[in-house]
Amino acid sequence: MLTAILSQYDRQRFAGAVEALVGILEAMETVDYRIIVVDNREERSGSSSITERLYHIGGDNSNREFSAFDRGLSFARSQGFHQEVFLLVTDAYMAYGKGFLELINQDVVQAAIKWQACIGWVDAFPHPVGYFGREYREWIRSSFVFVPAEHVSSIEPLAYPIPAESIFSGEPNQPFVDDSPISERLQRYLCEWLLERDETESELEEGWHSKFKLTGETYPNFEAKVTAILREQLLSVRLREAGVPVFDFRLFPLLAREEGTNPIGLDAPPEEWQWLGWQQASSPPPVHGAVRGCLDRADFPPQLRRGTEARLKVEGWAVAPTGPEQVQIRVGDWVLSHQQCDLRRDDLADELADTRCGFSVDLPLGDLPLGEHRVRIEWIKAATSRDLGQLQVLASFTFDPKRVFIPDFSGGSEPIPIEITGEVESDLEVEGVRLLVSGKEIESASVLSLRGRKPTGGYLYDARVSGHCL
Repeated sequence: MLTAILSQYDRQRFAGAVEALVGILEAMETVDYRIIVVDNREERSGSSSITERLYHIGGDNSNREFSAFDRGLSFARSQGFHQEVFLLVTDAYMAYGKGFLELINQDVVQAAIKWQACIGWVDAFPHPVGYFGREYREWIRSSFVFVPAEHVSSIEPLAYPIPAESIFSGEPNQPFVDDSPISERLQRYLCEWLLERDETESELEEGWHSKFKLTGETYPNFEAKVTAILREQLLSVRLREAGVPVFDFRLFPLLAREEGTNPIGLDAPPEEWQWLGWQQASSPPPVHGAVRGCLDRADFPPQLRRGTEARLKVEGWAVAPTGPEQVQIRVGDWVLSHQQCDLRRDDLADELADTRCGFSVDLPLGDLPLGEHRVRIEWIKAATSRDLGQLQVLASFTFDPKRVFIPDFSGGSEPIPIEITGEVESDLEVEGVRLLVSGKEIESASVLSLRGRKPTGGYLYDARVSGHCL
């Protein structure tokens, strides 16, 4: 039995997270499951049973997903649930794209149980860092991780106490105290990941999708984000200290390709395969490394208005260390394309034995959410990526007039009646309607009725305005 605890916070941005998770688990024919949804936007007591497999309880978002996980674990115990493995997952998993979700299957669940190991996506810093003298470099993402039930107590509470007064200075110019328990390298990595800065050099290949400038106003957000990152990484530190094995999702496709190797048939996976060790291990073959290939084209407008017919076009070729590569295009948190590099490139016949290595991406951009988004290309098997630039999406507004009444002529001194009705589509909420003639506002009566919301989050209105022009 698997018990999934889903931390839900942004129903609009990650709409369908619960339904998608049900679909993932339903596809696992040999796995029995239940899901506990912890709604971090709705603090309430009690619970509701949606189905015999789906429960809904309130959260308080006091420590983001970590307090939600603690609350879900407490609820599971209060109900007397029995499970062999927990799945800790946040609604943000929806942003990882098709390539990530295809790694999740029943073999992963059964391996977590048989190996008594945590399984998820492992990230790493370029060099080791330290926190209160505990050194580490790798950590497992808390957004989608399988944890054997027997090992849960080793990592509780998930909302691990972080002594803010010992870490943060409250000063944007020097965000950490002088004697902070966070090593200088970790401080530097955290700032590189989260903040917009004038320095162009960075040790990190990537940065957070929503970087911001550190000011007095944004400092509380900085403190909250750093605290969440530390909790996520200390989860892995505590797993290591407890001797709990940790394996990466990306190991499993390699195991499946090895002749005669079945993940579930391995009683004792080599220790060298744990964390990111599989990337350097002699067996299975490593997949990490510089991708061989070329980016021939990457075209997209730096700025567009939502709903316009702008497109993103990326072309090139790539070969992974293990053979054909896969690429995906990520815009902010959204994966817009995932494809195999298998287009024929006859121009590479002198370099490659197999020239089926090309890719061509042509995507519409009109439905992207508002704001600034970092555009990246990711090579899946080589586990590397490249920044293509920044894209800003501006709010759109359209008015479709259905009826316009303006007399063809006027008797001179008589007021001219004007009435206009139509439909309004806007990415931002509309507060009212005014009537202007030759740039001058005239006294008018208006009705603005919200008809609903678009799937992309925009507003739909019926509008009517009438007045008299002298």
